[in-house]
Amino acid sequence: MKLQETAQGLDLPELLLGEQGKFKVTSPEGGSYIAECRHGHSISSLVYTPGGFSDLPPVSGAWNVKKIAILGTEQSFGNPGGSFTTQGQTIQRGQQDQPGQVRSGRDDPRDQQSRQ
Repeated sequence: MKLQETAQGLDLPELLLGEQGKFKVTSPEGGSYIAECRHGHSISSLVYTPGGFSDLPPVSGAWNVKKIAILGTEQSFGNPGGSFTTQGQTIQRGQQDQPGQVRSGRDDPRDQQSRQ
């Protein structure tokens, strides 16, 4: 899957099998998550994010997934080092405003708030 590309399907692990990066995920019931996928795992981390995503609405009966970042070699939710790339910009882990926050681009309202 390419950066900012979306996909829908019935089985989330199958949708993300073979993928690497960070993904916005909306469940069929409307729950919102950030998924991290690494080589050799379909999903290495899945973190609930309250509030939903305005750019990724729920799809009835299916998971809705959008790739938001390409992982650097050392970066993960459990590792404070490393970097990730989103919309052509590399962000070092220490540049994030809050632990666990993912900067997902100029269209993400959470990112807009951090710039103000």
